[in-house]
Amino acid sequence: MSSFSFCFVVFLAFFAVSRVSLAPRLISRLVSFFLRFSLLLFVFLLITAVAIARLRDLFAAAMLTGMFSLLSAGLFVLNDAVDVAFTEAAVGAGVSTVLLLGTLSLTVSAERPRPTRMLPFVVVLLTGAALFVGTLDMPAY
Repeated sequence: MSSFSFCFVVFLAFFAVSRVSLAPRLISRLVSFFLRFSLLLFVFLLITAVAIARLRDLFAAAMLTGMFSLLSAGLFVLNDAVDVAFTEAAVGAGVSTVLLLGTLSLTVSAERPRPTRMLPFVVVLLTGAALFVGTLDMPAY
C-alpha cells in the first residue's frame, strides 16, 4: 500500500471515530480495493509476459516490453516502492525500449520459426521448482 493510500486510510479511520460501526467496513473495503488492484496489475503482467514470449513480430515484442515495464512500475507504486518504480519506468520503459527499437532498425523485424526444444523448458521448470522448495525453509518475517 502506498504512503498516500495509507494516509488516506488513517484519515478515514480518524474521521469515522464518531461512527464506530462504519470505520472497520470502510477501511476493509479500501484495503480490499488496493489488493484487488494489485492483483489486477499482476494478472496484466502475466498476460503481457506470455504475449511477449509468444510473439514472432519483434517490433510488437519490443513495445510490449515497454508496457511490461510500466505495469511493473505501477505495481511497485502500489507496494510503496516509489523509487524502484521511478527507476523501472525510466530505465525499463524508456531507455531499454529505445535501445530495442534502435537494434530492430538494424535487423529484420520478424523472427524465423525454429523447432521447439523441450530441454530448456525442463531446465527452467526444475530450476523454478528448486527455488520454490528453497523458499519453504525461509523463516517467517
